[in-house]
Amino acid sequence: LRRTAATGGGGRSLDKIVIDDFPGLSWDDLSTKEQKRVRLRQKLTRRWENDHTDMLVRSVTCKQVALGPEGETACICCLGLLGLKAFKNALARKPPDESRIKYTPKVHRLAGPLGDLFSSVKGLLKLVTDLIILGMQDPQKSPFLKFAQGVSDGQYDGDGDRVLLGMVDVMVRKKDRERRGKGMQNFKYERSFDEF
Repeated sequence: LRRTAATGGGGRSLDKIVIDDFPGLSWDDLSTKEQKRVRLRQKLTRRWENDHTDMLVRSVTCKQVALGPEGETACICCLGLLGLKAFKNALARKPPDESRIKYTPKVHRLAGPLGDLFSSVKGLLKLVTDLIILGMQDPQKSPFLKFAQGVSDGQYDGDGDRVLLGMVDVMVRKKDRERRGKGMQNFKYERSFDEF
């Protein structure tokens, strides 16, 4: 699920649907309304759904009945996905290179402003997905997740807190300069950290 923002997969290809529904035409020959219709038909042929909220993949024919005594196993339809060639291919696909994510077609990105933000800020998608996975594993034990939430909630606004935030800012900028092969000349420190 970290590799794609698609809401599902395993459906027929757009080209095959175009050939069946519009003989003699290609995708580019279709009107916007016809392309939308073809995309909808493709969604209806999907074999699985990607649930990014609960971080799981389920069959479109899921029985919603687990096989294990305590419900820890998937249903027979969801387990059947493991035998599908298309599903195996999707699992084997490498994650997109973050430097090229902005070139991903919009239909394969997260919709709306969040998708635009992920495609324009390098590393943001990985950061968010890592935090989600870390939080799902054990949110109570992760000091980094708690710190990020505290910064977001404005809990670190006191004088002593500004020194800590200044230290974090200095370390992040220092590592960034090292990564780019730059020295520490003309390096500006956060004022609260400098005064400390």
